Amino acid sequence: VKLQSLVRTRRAVVRYRRRLAEAKKRGMFEFQLGKLREKLEAESGARTDLEQQNRELQDEVERAKEVRNALDAQQAQLAALAEQLRAANEENARNESERARLLRDHEQAIVKLRMERDAAKKSAALAHRDESLNKMKEEQKRIFLNHEAEVKELRAQLAQARRELRQVQKERDDLFTQDRVKTAQLEDARAELKELGQLSATGAAALRQKSRAATRGLATPEDPRRRPAGGPGGVGTYVPGRRGASGVGRRFKHLTEMRISEECVNSVAITPDKSRIVTASDDMRVRVWDITTGLCEHSWEYDSTPRALACDATHVYAGFGDATIVKYDVHTWEATTFPSGHTFTVYVLLFAKGAPPLGAKDRPNSPPMVSGAGDGELRVFDAAACKCVHALKGHNAAVKALAVVAGPPLPAPIMLSGGDDGEVRAWDMTAWKCVHVIPGRGSGINSIVNLGTQPVPGGEPNARGHAPLQARIACASDDGHIYTYTFTKETGAWAECTPVAAHKDVVWALGPIAGLVVSASEDKVIKVWPAQSPTPWECMETLTGHGDAVCCLAVTQNHVFSASADGMLHMWKLVERPRPRPAQGLARSGTLSECAPEIPIEAPASASGQWAICARRRDRVARTTITCPPDASIATGPATISDCRFRVDRR
Repeated sequence: VKLQSLVRTRRAVVRYRRRLAEAKKRGMFEFQLGKLREKLEAESGARTDLEQQNRELQDEVERAKEVRNALDAQQAQLAALAEQLRAANEENARNESERARLLRDHEQAIVKLRMERDAAKKSAALAHRDESLNKMKEEQKRIFLNHEAEVKELRAQLAQARRELRQVQKERDDLFTQDRVKTAQLEDARAELKELGQLSATGAAALRQKSRAATRGLATPEDPRRRPAGGPGGVGTYVPGRRGASGVGRRFKHLTEMRISEECVNSVAITPDKSRIVTASDDMRVRVWDITTGLCEHSWEYDSTPRALACDATHVYAGFGDATIVKYDVHTWEATTFPSGHTFTVYVLLFAKGAPPLGAKDRPNSPPMVSGAGDGELRVFDAAACKCVHALKGHNAAVKALAVVAGPPLPAPIMLSGGDDGEVRAWDMTAWKCVHVIPGRGSGINSIVNLGTQPVPGGEPNARGHAPLQARIACASDDGHIYTYTFTKETGAWAECTPVAAHKDVVWALGPIAGLVVSASEDKVIKVWPAQSPTPWECMETLTGHGDAVCCLAVTQNHVFSASADGMLHMWKLVERPRPRPAQGLARSGTLSECAPEIPIEAPASASGQWAICARRRDRVARTTITCPPDASIATGPATISDCRFRVDRR
């Protein structure tokens, strides 16, 4: 700054000198020279001061440089110390990290050693368990094969005995027919002799002869009515249908019976178009029959016994005793065998309608097929691709029954399975997981049917006036009972109802038809039950005609097909129930208040049976059903309606 001031001063001196030169020219040289001298003296003093200050500043700058050098030296020392500290910290951190790593590796090594020890123990236990299971399975398989061989031998002996018995029965029938024919011929000869002795009564004798012929209704061995349509008692033989009793309350009419095998029939199925019926029997054959004509369209033979059948629009699927499943094409009659993954007999096959389809995009409506076998497993198949996609475990014994239940109050369709362990398991068909287990009662389950949705008895209606609903199922068991279970939205579980003592022996199959349930049993009969009524049920009708145990059923909208162990297939038709007719001469009117508590009815001996009471009061009607044996009284029906008219009618 001082130097700059000196520079400015010099510049000012230069300017003044110029001005002085100019002043000399103008005559002002002396005056300006004096001014300039004074100014030069002042500037010389200021220059001296500035030089003094400059020297002081230079001294201060030197001292500042020395201080700065000292500070730089200290800063360098501090930086060196900081670098040493950073290096020490990094070394410490590396040591800590190494120590933590060593501890972690040590812990991992300990855990690994423990896991290896546990895995070794578990593998040893599993190996021992697998070895025991394999031995047990081998033993069971050996026993099963021995049992199958014994059963096959016994069935062969039984079939031979049945053939011999049928031959003997045929010979007996022929002898009986010949005896009746000879007896009729003898009667005719006696009548002719009598007519020869009574020439005057020729017209009366002819009339008596016509009457005897009409009354006897005999058919000679050449009569076509006694000749089977398919040969002398062989497979595919039609037998004329029986004329069932047309009594009051009869619901099923026997249409025909047909021999479809020489041995036991294990399964019967009906194609979706209701035009064919498929049978599987112990003679190792699967047959397809035309329902209308009764002719066998095709027969497949396999090296094992077929036990289960399932049909879709184009194929028939059969499960066999060697744990295989065979797919048959009903158009080309080609057979495709694919392994099921089971280790024992396949007992049941079912198309799980309502489950998400498993096939390709070009088959969106193809439901999965589920199989149940003797190893206690259920397997879900993409039937068209012959591929297993799910294996369901849970049962401890053979699975012999499958059914699909859908509709309210169930949140989604479910599949039910039952078997020899007595349990009924409910499976979610979306995730294919068990969602509920109904405990067993100690007897095996052979069949499960869906009874539909019904209002809960005594349930309180909701705000919209709708009564609560319940889903019902029925199960056929080995102890001769039919067990029913209900599902309600409030409980969210299946509850058992009162069991029905249906048969004296094993109940093999159930079939729902038009609000009824038909049951087939080892006791050779079929019984009809009111499925819509609360349990315990009362038998509505007993269908007889089978000569051996009824093993399987197949139902349509109006027909029931039943097959038995003697190789016979029977066809039954559901007929309408006759409408109630008023009893002639027994109707009586009066008031309940006058006749309470009992209404005596003087009925003849022929008036016993079921009767109906219909009581009316203005627009209110009450009905009840009672049983009236001879010389008995009818209890008051609509006791809640007093002072009303009543009438008793024969049901």
